[in-house]
Order: sequence, then structure tokens, then C-alpha cells
Amino acid sequence: MDRALHETAKIAQLNHPLIVATYQFQLVEQFPYSVMELVAGSSGKEWLQGNPTMEARTLLWKLYSRALRFIHGTGEIHGDPHLGNVLVFPDPGNIYGHDMDSDNSPFSIKVADTGTSVFWSKRADILRREANLMYETARKLFLDGSSDRLWFHPSGLSYEQTLNILDVLCEYFSQLSGFIDHDRAAQNAENLVVTLMKAPLFELDAVTSQIRQTGATTISRFARRLNQKIFNLRDLFDGNDTIDEQTKVRYQAIQRVFIDSLRSATVQHVRA
Repeated sequence: MDRALHETAKIAQLNHPLIVATYQFQLVEQFPYSVMELVAGSSGKEWLQGNPTMEARTLLWKLYSRALRFIHGTGEIHGDPHLGNVLVFPDPGNIYGHDMDSDNSPFSIKVADTGTSVFWSKRADILRREANLMYETARKLFLDGSSDRLWFHPSGLSYEQTLNILDVLCEYFSQLSGFIDHDRAAQNAENLVVTLMKAPLFELDAVTSQIRQTGATTISRFARRLNQKIFNLRDLFDGNDTIDEQTKVRYQAIQRVFIDSLRSATVQHVRA
């Protein structure tokens, strides 16, 4: 009884348009129950079976990430944030928790089943599980069998690190989906390079293959800007306009340094 009341009160305080609302706590012959918001939609798992567009997938991730950041910002933990606990429902007015002004994204989400962290004795264990489930969600949304080699995901990262780098992965797919302004190929190339350097965990052959498929920019524009960045060249045109072996080796070296910095920060956080 005490646990039911405590958990209900906790999740009822999570007042956010992307989280299923809890309205009331009552008893029937000493059996506790909660009255919660009805969401007329489907689970994220069912929604994904309909093969949504990449633009829709990136929107779902952005809303999902925003909801989890709100929960953690209150000091709480969701406990089980897999796609089965993400409810997707029609939102043609784009009013539930996001400001996307697009006719191509007429839906929103509600995160459900918040509060199951009570069943875990150690906060570190539930945070580790939550980080793993976030990666599994991103993998199902973005890294299907054909593109799973695109991204190297380090193990043992903190909750915050995991969410931050997966937001970068979503940003990458956002840049290669939806409306692409082909008249701004140079700017598109620059944006992609910035994203690849925010979290240098990408596999360059897979990136160039996807750039070719989408036509967001040209490989030469992308390669020139990437080479300028990773080799610290002063002039853009000093960089090679191809992704050669030297480029890959240098990017992999940057990747190793980035991963080491993540793991070092994780160890320091655990010690603290």
C-alpha cells in the first residue's frame, strides 16, 4: 500500500505533455489503483511495424529524448523506457509537447509506465539499464540491418552521455531525411561534418554511401570539409576532396580519443 501510494504520487508530479498523466489514487476494498490518462494510439513497437519514414522516426526520437530529459531533470528515473512504453497517437495540430510545423509529422507521443524504478535496489543499476534501453530504442529506429555498421556505440556509458550522443545520431538522420535543400549543398556538407565531429562514432564508408543515396551534398564537398576539420587545415581547398585511407585513419584516431574521454568521465562520475 505504501509503495503504491508513493509511486503514484511520484509519477503524478511528472506534469508534462509527453508523459501519461496520473489523475487520482483510490482504493477498492483495500486494493490500490490509479486513474490515468487514456491515450488513443498504439505502442511504439506497433507503430514501427508500419515502416514509418525516417522523418517520422527522428521526430519520435526527439520527443522521446525530451520526455526522458524532463523526467531526469526532476531527479526521477523512468525505469523501463523501451518502445512498448512509448504511446504514439494522432496529433494533426502538432500541439502535444513539440513545435514541429510540418504536415509530415501529425503525431505525438506519451511516455507510459513511468516509475518502475522502485523495483531496483541500486540507482546505478537502473540507470545502466535505462541507458541500454535508450540505445536499443535508437538502434530500432535508425540502425536497421542495412545500416547497423554506421555507428559504433561504446559500452558502459552514463545515462547522460548515452542520451547526448544518441541525440547526435538523430541529428545526423534529420539532416539526411525530410526536405533537403539541394541548392545549399555546401552548407549541408558543413552541417554533416559538424554533426560527425560532435560525436565521432560514425563509420565513414557508410556515411558516404548514405550521402550518395540522399544527394544532400556531394562527396567532394563533404570530404573537403571533413579533411579540413580533422587535419586542422587553414584553407578549405587545402583538403583532399576524397575520403581516402588517411582520412579514415585520422577519424578513427579522433574516435578513440573521444571514447576514452567518455569513459574517463564515466569513471570520475561513479567515483564522485
